[in-house]
Amino acid sequence: MFLNDILFFIIGIISAFVGSVSGGAGLVAMPLLLALGLPTQIALGSYNFGDIGFKIGNIIKFAQIKNLGIKRRDVIILTLIAVPATAIGASLVVSINPEILNKLIGVILLIIIPLLFINKNLGIKEDRAVGRKRVVSHIAFFFARVWAGFFSPGSGITETYIKMRGYGYTILQGKAVTRIPHILATIGSVIIFIKSDFVNFRVAIILFLGMVIGGYMGTSYAVKKGDAFLKPLLGIVILITAVKMLFF
Repeated sequence: MFLNDILFFIIGIISAFVGSVSGGAGLVAMPLLLALGLPTQIALGSYNFGDIGFKIGNIIKFAQIKNLGIKRRDVIILTLIAVPATAIGASLVVSINPEILNKLIGVILLIIIPLLFINKNLGIKEDRAVGRKRVVSHIAFFFARVWAGFFSPGSGITETYIKMRGYGYTILQGKAVTRIPHILATIGSVIIFIKSDFVNFRVAIILFLGMVIGGYMGTSYAVKKGDAFLKPLLGIVILITAVKMLFF
């Protein structure tokens, strides 16, 4: 039991670090939690509880950084979208098998890879969306958050692309603007998981502590390296994620 606790803690640190730098925290954590014997729904619920710690670690670091160009209005709007959308997704876990959606997301991610690099400034230089494009981005963000609440692995990467391509944020701006929406939305989904008895609190609390550390360390590293460094890394993670979802 003690050895497993150490492993859960390490999983929390590593997955949150990877998620902070390039996205895909759930893709690191979920297979390992399943390998350690947690049932799928328990693993999802416990991971989402730990994910609150991930977001707290991110927020602590971003709060120390000035002049990222984040507007309070954007934070409020994305919060109003993220909270109900994530709750809807979490409610679906009880009754829907995610296998078909996994395949669909895998195909979408493969399509994203060339689109990510066609525009060399995408995710590196700010190009804020206005008008109809912004409305479409809100709709896309809503469905990405439904997916996040339902089965989080892969959703963060899709959402990162939406924030770059749709809203026109840089990679780091996209991470920063959704920290508060994400943590509030995740708390809402965790309440649903708890009510459905899908949370192992021992595992969840250990993951939470590890992910606070990993989230802070990963965000510090991402900020230090900058958007230009993060973009090719994001492309690699998207490719690995797509292959995993389609074939494994």
